[in-house]
Amino acid sequence: MDCEQEVALEALAEADPCSLADTASLRALHARVLNSSAVAGSGGSSQDDVARLHALFSVALNHGLVSVVVHYVQEVRAPRGLWFKHE
Repeated sequence: MDCEQEVALEALAEADPCSLADTASLRALHARVLNSSAVAGSGGSSQDDVARLHALFSVALNHGLVSVVVHYVQEVRAPRGLWFKHE
């Protein structure tokens, strides 16, 4: 893995989950990761936003960044009532 890929993966790991729901932020992060060659065979810029999000999730999972997907689901997609409260 080269330095550019490491920087792109670090940006992915540090991204606010809510920013992935913002079209401009999603596209910018996807482009950054795509340009670093961390996304192999992603189909380039012709993808729709759902495919971009899936590509970022695949990259995250392939590089051990499971928390990217988990935090997105917890903070953006899941209704608050579905999560267990820790006491």
